Amino acid sequence: MKKIILLSLLVFSGLATSAPIKFNFIFLEDGGTARTVGYIIYEDTLLSNPGNNSFGIPDAAILDLYAVVTGTSGGDGVFTLNNLDFIAVDFNTGGLALDFTRELVGQPTDGAPWGTVVQDKTTYDLQGGGKGRGSDFNLLGNAQQPPAKNTNINKGITQPPTGVAPFVLRASSGEFMAIASFSAHIPIIPALNNYSLIIIALMLVLFGFYQIRKIKMN
Repeated sequence: MKKIILLSLLVFSGLATSAPIKFNFIFLEDGGTARTVGYIIYEDTLLSNPGNNSFGIPDAAILDLYAVVTGTSGGDGVFTLNNLDFIAVDFNTGGLALDFTRELVGQPTDGAPWGTVVQDKTTYDLQGGGKGRGSDFNLLGNAQQPPAKNTNINKGITQPPTGVAPFVLRASSGEFMAIASFSAHIPIIPALNNYSLIIIALMLVLFGFYQIRKIKMN
């Protein structure tokens, strides 16, 4: 009986505190061929909505990160969380709660619609000093760190893209790419909410009582 109750509690606590959410993203070069396509998986319970989510890497809030850069003059590559290609990720909802069940680009915020790029698409501020309007999603590549701390530079591997303005990435070869899509991958089977988990745990406990009573009666 104790084992059944313990198992119920473990199932309940484990599922209730784990809620990953996967966002697919696309950044495109205006008038060019450069693009960055990938995904990021957040721990939903650690993601504020609305909120300004700025996480250094590693962080418990970021479960996985994968980005593929193509079409550049020399910055193509595959960049991942495991390879320490990024040092931080910014995700700012712009003061309002966003609807994660649909495309985020174009959703309303306190300022311009989410995903709006306010700089000229060929003259972005390379120091990241452009005038954004609160909202943002950006990847900060480890190329911002000194070369001695940058594993990719030491090995001669292509450096990852990095954010230089709100919703704008710059490839290591210089091409600018603005966000074109950011949407959550919604699983076919919805995640269980806390009420469902409580019911499952109680059912397991009741089943344990039933099994014990059945054994005693025999």
